[in-house]
Amino acid sequence: MPNPAKTLLLLVASLAVSISLVAQISEGWNEVVILDRDDLGHPTGLVKDWRYHPGDDPAWADPEFDDSDWMLALPSLENVDPDSAAWTGIGWFRRLIRISDDFDDSVGIYMAQAGASEVYLDGELVARFGTVSADPQVEVAAMPQYVTSLTLAPNTEHLLAVRYSNASGNAFRSRFRGFEMIVGEMEVLTAVGIRMIRQMTAVLYASIGLFTAFAILFLLLFAFQPSATENLFFAIFNGSLAGLLITESQVNAASDISLMLVYFKWTLTGLVIMALSALLVEYKVFKMRIGPSFYGFVLAAIGVLVWIWTRPAFGQYLPLI
Repeated sequence: MPNPAKTLLLLVASLAVSISLVAQISEGWNEVVILDRDDLGHPTGLVKDWRYHPGDDPAWADPEFDDSDWMLALPSLENVDPDSAAWTGIGWFRRLIRISDDFDDSVGIYMAQAGASEVYLDGELVARFGTVSADPQVEVAAMPQYVTSLTLAPNTEHLLAVRYSNASGNAFRSRFRGFEMIVGEMEVLTAVGIRMIRQMTAVLYASIGLFTAFAILFLLLFAFQPSATENLFFAIFNGSLAGLLITESQVNAASDISLMLVYFKWTLTGLVIMALSALLVEYKVFKMRIGPSFYGFVLAAIGVLVWIWTRPAFGQYLPLI
């Protein structure tokens, strides 16, 4: 089944082996993350131990603000109970970083997130991904499709502050309701993204073309011999599989998470239709009589589709809260 996290996106899931988790590993924590040329020469995840506070106050972007009494939390919010006072649908994260003096190129950041965010550097807004709000009717959750450039003076402490909301309650992976920030040399992040998009696109569209061709072939066979209804069922099976892949490609291309959810629901709908058509092929090929068990499967499939289309948000691997 496709993963709606959109791979958490091209850079996170697929680069899990190469992403470096610097200066904030579980056996210790440093107030300042120090990044050198080696760290920034490949995608590096700032994924652990940010200062965090629920709520919303513009003063929290100020580098002079004292956040020493804030809790330490994963920006993914995987260690924050969504039903507790520690999460109100909106909150701020702060992290001090320093670039070593051996790095003099532009720094890029990529955000993989389940909600919406604003990124502040030393108190100045430098990037906005979606519309941040504690009101789910106002919030626009977004999965960014691009890398943002930051200007960081070498050997100087900089404050990264993230104003983040997930009022809609989207959850990717296991309890991933927050964000992961990937940093690296601008050219490196851009090149990695382009390479992975090309690879995914080539495989995906080749598969779509193949299953579409099979669908047309079996449909033509059915047209020439209408009594061979197994050809019709094979056509529906292959057509639904092609449609499933098309909607999955739209999931991967969309940045608006609410639109991603719609495409993902269509992906799951295609999966249900594919399963039913495969069952019909089995009945026809093995000359089995369609009985109550088949109609039971149909009713179950209708129930699953109703459940899918009434869910308001992503919930791990399925569209639910």
